[in-house]
Amino acid sequence: MDNPNLEDLLIACRQGSDDAFRKLFEQYHMRVMSTAYRMCGNIQEAEDVTQDVFLKAFKEIKKFREAASLFTWLYRITINLCIDKERKRQRRQKYHENVDVDSERITIEEANSNENTRTLDQQMWQDEIQSILQKALSRIKPKFRTVLVLKDIEGLSYEEAAQAVGCSQGTISSRLNRGRKELKTLLVKMGMGEEYFQER
Repeated sequence: MDNPNLEDLLIACRQGSDDAFRKLFEQYHMRVMSTAYRMCGNIQEAEDVTQDVFLKAFKEIKKFREAASLFTWLYRITINLCIDKERKRQRRQKYHENVDVDSERITIEEANSNENTRTLDQQMWQDEIQSILQKALSRIKPKFRTVLVLKDIEGLSYEEAAQAVGCSQGTISSRLNRGRKELKTLLVKMGMGEEYFQER
């Protein structure tokens, strides 16, 4: 349980307390937003999903009973809404599998060529890495992207991720291994060399 007062907060939410639900929103909205962004790859869509998550939670919170698994319940709602949004988007336009990554290729040699400016450029470099990571994530199938986001980015345990996705821990492990391989392949294609992974 994230908070010793979470059970009381949940009880108040089920009783219809707007103030209690506001506190619940304040406690979890950044985690939901982070997950939605990693799944959608777009801030505006992540904001829309986050709003929908808490609207849905507000309507269904009276049915929810176990405070200890509240955040996995919210993650599950988030994942499902993100996948629904992606399916709708794919219906509206043809999904292009072959993406030209040359325009996104980062040249590590250029980024590190001037040691004197490396410290000054460090934040920009980290931002670029995050941008490349997000683009790579967006190209992985949702079922693999989901476990990567929950396990490797949000830091959930196998048990928590399994609860959030609604499958076995073995399935989470299998999808995680597949997702990591696909992510690494994409990142290498986009210019992130093997040494990056060896250091981590």
